[in-house]
Amino acid sequence: MRSFGLYRGNVYVFGARFPAAVMGILVFTLLATLIGVVGLRQGLLLLAYVGLNPTAIWHGQLWRLVTWFFFDPRLNPLSLLFWAMMLLMFGRDLCDAWGWRRFLRIYLGIGAAAAVVTCVIALVAWPGLMYADYLDSWPVVNALVIAWALLFPTRQILFNFVIPMSGKALIWITVGVTVFFALLYGIGQFVPHLAALAAMFAYMRGAPLLRRRWLELRLKGLQRPSRRRPPHIRPVDEPDEKPRWYH
Repeated sequence: MRSFGLYRGNVYVFGARFPAAVMGILVFTLLATLIGVVGLRQGLLLLAYVGLNPTAIWHGQLWRLVTWFFFDPRLNPLSLLFWAMMLLMFGRDLCDAWGWRRFLRIYLGIGAAAAVVTCVIALVAWPGLMYADYLDSWPVVNALVIAWALLFPTRQILFNFVIPMSGKALIWITVGVTVFFALLYGIGQFVPHLAALAAMFAYMRGAPLLRRRWLELRLKGLQRPSRRRPPHIRPVDEPDEKPRWYH
């Protein structure tokens, strides 16, 4: 058995299958973080230009909306292990259910949505956040956990590889742990986390309703009688005086 292989959009590592899109996010995040941290020691200030900084974003540095969650310089060996396993495990099921294109769109979209919400909160209600600088990949990964739990509410998993838990229970655990650490270390540090969870809830609950409504409107449009005249039919002007044989 090969220890590594690539076949039909899937990466096989020691017999385990992972979609190439999920593995690509994992590898890209690790490489970007490594380059950023090592570069910082050598005087390369890459990390100073990729974080979620509301002030910089409001001044036009819009690329930060989709770069801040690909860098995580605070990862330690234990958190790196759990982060990678959560991304691979939940990302694989979501990628299989959505397809890799939609998975990537949602991954990038949730991260960007969380950044936008954070910037709006900083501008409107919390001026102290304007000078924050977030570099963290956990908010989007936690949002993937919520998506998985909403998509598979009855599926059983082993929480921390010990406690059996359903998808519904995993929602409460994820939200509860996030709120607990936000209260413990300060809500300001966890605004992107809470925003990412809210964005995923809104997408998972709102997208099916919007799609259903759009299909209903489209169906009504198809059922409505068309007012257009077929192109092969031409109106014929009726003469003022009808022929004598006209009945």
